[in-house]
Amino acid sequence: MKRSLSVVIMLSVIALLSGCIVTTTPKDNPVVLLPGQAQTFTIRVLPQPAKYVWYVGGNVVPGAMVNSFAYMIDDVVLPLDFTIEVRATGLLGTDKYTWNVHYSGTNKPPVAEAGPDQNVYVGEIVTLDGSGSTDPDNNIISYHWQQTGGPTVTLSDPNAVKPQFRANGPLGSPLTFELTVTDAGSLVSHDMCVVKTIEYTWGMFRHDRQHTGRSPYLGTQTANQNWAFQTGGWVVSSPAIGTDGTVYIGSHDYKVYALDGTTGIQKWAFTTGDIVDSSPAVDVDGTVYVGSYDHNFYALDGATGTQKWAFTTGDWMISSPAIGTDGTIYVGCWDGKVYALDGATGTQKWAFTTGVDVHSSPAIGVDGTVYVGSMNHGVENGTVYALDGATGNLKWAVTTGGMIGSSPAIGADGTVYVGCHNGNVYALDGADGSQKWAFTIGGEIWSCPAIGSSGTVYVGSWNDGKIYALDGATGGLKWAFATGGAVYSSPAIGADGTVYVGSFDHKVYAIDGATGTPKWAFTTGDWVYSSPAIGTDGTVYIGSNDGKVYAIGE
Repeated sequence: MKRSLSVVIMLSVIALLSGCIVTTTPKDNPVVLLPGQAQTFTIRVLPQPAKYVWYVGGNVVPGAMVNSFAYMIDDVVLPLDFTIEVRATGLLGTDKYTWNVHYSGTNKPPVAEAGPDQNVYVGEIVTLDGSGSTDPDNNIISYHWQQTGGPTVTLSDPNAVKPQFRANGPLGSPLTFELTVTDAGSLVSHDMCVVKTIEYTWGMFRHDRQHTGRSPYLGTQTANQNWAFQTGGWVVSSPAIGTDGTVYIGSHDYKVYALDGTTGIQKWAFTTGDIVDSSPAVDVDGTVYVGSYDHNFYALDGATGTQKWAFTTGDWMISSPAIGTDGTIYVGCWDGKVYALDGATGTQKWAFTTGVDVHSSPAIGVDGTVYVGSMNHGVENGTVYALDGATGNLKWAVTTGGMIGSSPAIGADGTVYVGCHNGNVYALDGADGSQKWAFTIGGEIWSCPAIGSSGTVYVGSWNDGKIYALDGATGGLKWAFATGGAVYSSPAIGADGTVYVGSFDHKVYAIDGATGTPKWAFTTGDWVYSSPAIGTDGTVYIGSNDGKVYAIGE
């Protein structure tokens, strides 16, 4: 088929001298071009100086003795195959290089992929992802994002493959974005994605995907008991709070409970086949995810407790799940694996094998990286892993001198904080795992770090029963508060900086986050493994080994 084609080929030479051509650009040969696509051809020779002659299709290009020239192709039959050759002549002789060039007769359009719709918390950093876009000719030359609906946000770079923005309210307002992908032949493709903002309740273990343990709501300033609900066994599990205020928690009586957050009245109970130490996570659609010692991971209807699906693993499920912005569920298992599951169906997306027990609960970075620790019983050595959230591929791994039972927390700058059984709290660079600092407490650390709005890191110690406040940037000690027993519980932080945490001395404490001064203490009937959760009205919910779930309020 005859068609008019106007193509400008810029042929540039970075010349030093002839005798030997040492590099060529492009390196691919043959070179495949599309109609309308320009290509720069470059060589580098040694030694210098040199003279150059360019040939197109075996014909000399008149005057092409300099670094670049423009060449036009008109009225050709496609597809078209020809050669571009350059000869460089200097004191040491002549050398040449030939590219075989193929012009395709058909430019196939690209396919834009704006990534999955996302549910994000207000204030979170959101990453849009156009990396799934494809082009049959492998010639995408530009990406462009445009917001088409919702409250206006500012993209970090509208022309980036993965721009970011901060999701601000109002709640529930969908933010819509259009991705336009353009190929070298000026063909375009469009795709849309929707980002929905949801309220920051305490929807999962450690409050949020980054496991900061920090609530935007003011916690109770007094230690009054609003209610207590009696289960049939120890309550090691930590509460999660739905958007309607329902409290979800597990028990050693094999059950998962849904309790009215205001009254403590049971809404429903779901019976698993074994102990439930895993802390539930609640998705935006109300689905509750939780693991059990019966080797199963469950998805339950948050309103009724009806099972939606169950995924069977190879061992105990103690790890608590984290929910990605696209609804992917990440959770560890004592079969040595970290799983990524489709939240809607329970289908396995990937599994990463550590080879040792995974007690730690995954945290998710703003770029989707999943951070988690492993135990390695017997050799007292564990590892912190960074995994690609989409593929499960290992990004980096750092081996410590002790087991990692603690769960990582991620700071605003991407720093990963985690406790270790060798007595150290580590601050690791989230990008490469390099150590920023280590603070030695001594003894086992099961407690998971919490991160205050100022960057202060709070963590408890199993051996000395203290709560430590550390400078997040340097690891320097700010203060230490001694409880009367071991601290397994992980701190929660209210909007005013108050730190709430449980202890084996049977108490739940409220501590001034700036000074370490105690504000109040609430006494339960037994050890407190469970970690507090702060409701939107300031109520602090927590379990105890006396079998009760407590609501502590004004």
